[in-house]
Amino acid sequence: TGGELRLPPTDLPACDLSADPGVTVRVDDAVDCPRYTARAIEGVTVAPSPEWLVARLQLVGFRAINNVVDVTNYVLYEQGQPLHAFDRARLGGGEIVVRRATADESIALLDDSAPVLTAEHIVIADANGPVALAGVMGGLTSGVETSTTDVVIECAAFDPVRVRRTSRALHVRSDSSSRFERGVDANDGVSRGGARCARLILELAGGKLVGAPIDVYPSPVVGKILRVPPRRISDTLGIEIPDADARRILSEIGYRWTDDDHVQAPTWRVDAYEAVVAIEDVARHYGYEKLEERPARTYTRLHANPP
Repeated sequence: TGGELRLPPTDLPACDLSADPGVTVRVDDAVDCPRYTARAIEGVTVAPSPEWLVARLQLVGFRAINNVVDVTNYVLYEQGQPLHAFDRARLGGGEIVVRRATADESIALLDDSAPVLTAEHIVIADANGPVALAGVMGGLTSGVETSTTDVVIECAAFDPVRVRRTSRALHVRSDSSSRFERGVDANDGVSRGGARCARLILELAGGKLVGAPIDVYPSPVVGKILRVPPRRISDTLGIEIPDADARRILSEIGYRWTDDDHVQAPTWRVDAYEAVVAIEDVARHYGYEKLEERPARTYTRLHANPP
């Protein structure tokens, strides 16, 4: 309707927020894992996914597994946010710990590999040891099976560099690691992804939410401040763009002006790390067709004493 952006629903049914979710979360490495959220759902029925979900997963190259796992894969592509589902009963001690691996620790992964880890790798562990390679792949010992009745949904943000190094060093790649390597939004991206996944699992596998969502987020991520004087926008693009138009365009697509010359990029724009990105955004929305064609200018350096 009139270009209105409609996002998939993420509202969830009310639940007893004081109930015990049956799992605890501790993050020992907040640098490599700035945010970790978990939601507990009890009483799910693990079964084949409906045809619409199977078909959509096939379109992006996924093989359907079961309704719970399929939802996590679907939301990965729908929202751009990787997720993972644990069988709560298979989490030793009912705990999740995000930490660095210890030397010579190993983990049996879902692709049947069993890499030996070092302190350079970050893992999701329970009381007995690693149950997932953070941001890369889940482990065999805690995955969702047909007998699973209670699940814990992980939705987190992991450092792109750490995920990339771990994936390459261990020769383990996944759709999740590829997405994390490009960066995810630790704010709305994680919040929406977790809620969307929980909603779809409740719809397709039944069950009920238990307790409040667990959210470990000690230092909220903020958008990068970029120096983008409106005059610089016109000079860079080679055409006169009214200051008011440049300010309006950036404001409408999520940037926030902090003063006359600086904007704060939205955290979902993980690519907005320097001013030229914001300038290109202005050009795109103002209209590339309005940019003038001009001969390229070259400069020759004059030497006082040429060779």
